[in-house]
Amino acid sequence: MGGGGRLHVANVSETYTITLLPMGEALPCPQGETILSAILRSGARVLFGCTGGGCGVCKMRLISGYLDYGRYSTAVLSEEERRQGFFLSCQAKPMSDLTIQLTEANRYRKTTTFLSQPPIPR
Repeated sequence: MGGGGRLHVANVSETYTITLLPMGEALPCPQGETILSAILRSGARVLFGCTGGGCGVCKMRLISGYLDYGRYSTAVLSEEERRQGFFLSCQAKPMSDLTIQLTEANRYRKTTTFLSQPPIPR
């Protein structure tokens, strides 16, 4: 019975790399975090709405890698769109390194441009 082997436990704190196209920016996304959360945590901004998978504003396209789609409404993400690689970033979580094509509606931008502006006087 004493085989001496060790039980392999998966690394639950794994971090994946998400590469955003067309700009090519790479950002970390810990296992279990949504893609939208990782993008926002990086200091970037993309459009999003309900954050519950019901509006479709945060839709992006998977170019490579594997993800967990999470919960979402089929009214805003059809099976045909899924087959084409689309997903909702507010619900999807990476299961590997990912390459993602942002849609034109995402309007990705770094927030540093906003941080450099003086505060609005009251």
